[in-house]
Amino acid sequence: MTGTGPAARLWLFLNGYVIIKISGARLEQFVNAAAASGVSLWHIRRLGSDVLVAKTPWVTFARIRPLCRRTGCRVRIWRRRGLVFWLARLRSRRWFAAGAAVALLLLWALSGRIWVVDVEGNRKVPGLLIRQAAAEAGLHIGAARGALDPAEVAAAVQRQVDGVAWAGIQMQGVRAVIQVVEARQPDRAAGVRSAHLVAARDGLVTSVVALRGLPLVVEGETVRAGQVLVSGIVPEWLAALAGLVGSRPEGPPSAQGEESAGPVPPPAGREGPVAVRQGELWYTAAQARVEARVWVTGRQQVPLEEAVLLPTGRIRHKAGLQIGNWQAELAWPWRPFAQALVHQGSREIRKPWPVRLYWGRDEEQERHWRRLTPAEARLQALRQAQQRAGAQVPAGARILSRQQAVRYGRGGRGAYAEAEVTLELEMDIASVQAVPVGAPVPTAVLEKYGPRPQPAGEPGQARTGR
Repeated sequence: MTGTGPAARLWLFLNGYVIIKISGARLEQFVNAAAASGVSLWHIRRLGSDVLVAKTPWVTFARIRPLCRRTGCRVRIWRRRGLVFWLARLRSRRWFAAGAAVALLLLWALSGRIWVVDVEGNRKVPGLLIRQAAAEAGLHIGAARGALDPAEVAAAVQRQVDGVAWAGIQMQGVRAVIQVVEARQPDRAAGVRSAHLVAARDGLVTSVVALRGLPLVVEGETVRAGQVLVSGIVPEWLAALAGLVGSRPEGPPSAQGEESAGPVPPPAGREGPVAVRQGELWYTAAQARVEARVWVTGRQQVPLEEAVLLPTGRIRHKAGLQIGNWQAELAWPWRPFAQALVHQGSREIRKPWPVRLYWGRDEEQERHWRRLTPAEARLQALRQAQQRAGAQVPAGARILSRQQAVRYGRGGRGAYAEAEVTLELEMDIASVQAVPVGAPVPTAVLEKYGPRPQPAGEPGQARTGR
């Protein structure tokens, strides 16, 4: 039995083996005598000229002592390995064995219950509402897994929580995952009765495609953030230009002929009115795509000598229990580090009492000074400046050009390299700004399109002619 194969290792673990230390001047004769007597020795290695270590089965150890007397060597058990020795130690540690049995029993009992309830797939519906609906159906922390009906819980969540179109329950050990699919919300623009499109940022307009509303800017015009690009308040004589041609309010006008609350019917598939009229003004939710060239800049300064925190390799493990305002923590080593990188996790159990378990480790760090070459500082400053500029690029924007510059200087913290990266973008800068029905027409509309023209022969026209 050499102890090298899987079957041999299992047999040795069950029956036990010992690691022995043999000392003497005739070690070679001892090994030869053991082989001749059928005593199995393996993993033989020398610790010196007159000392060697070997492993042998526990059942054949008694046959080694006669060989030692014959060869003049001394033998001593150095280590004991195997199940028989582990059980023998347990006989003298009965309370430890009882504690281990209780722990296994508790582990078996607790593994049949749910201790973590997570929600996935929700974006607008609060997860707390979903958990409350699931708890009323029986899925809560501490619930027995065998008593749960996942289909019934999913149906209760779908029935009780507004905005959930589908729900499903997935069991993963002691963790239950509530997967939901939210109902599609109606288009927000359909409920906006009147809205302008304003500039989200400064830029140079490159194109204007207005689908509904009165455009107030043209290609090549510079705009400022907050400036009205397309007006949702349209004078009656400009209705055709705003895409409201052929619109007729329903119902008779008022006695003075100044107001009409009749809405323009919406297109097929949309909800809510497209436009409403009050007096000589139409109110609509402007729709357009206004593209412009905008510029974003990222700057970063990197010192040539900077302080960095490096790990020392020392780790402090900790775990704690918090019940209300009472807290207990176990940590090793006990004294906290002056500076450390903290990794911590926690889990809260609210039933039957609010209990918080937390655990983690602290990695000690020390401050060191690092010297950078001008080339290294330049590359680091450029990389961070590009990241700062790139963080300002919205989705859908196109990068037209990139400019970068680096300069070196000296300040209060010593020498540094400063990088500046400028990106030229082309993007849609229009954003919705709701306005109430009844608001006055923007002055920009009158400045661009002028007042309402008077028909020939009317008194106002005659006065204008004089």
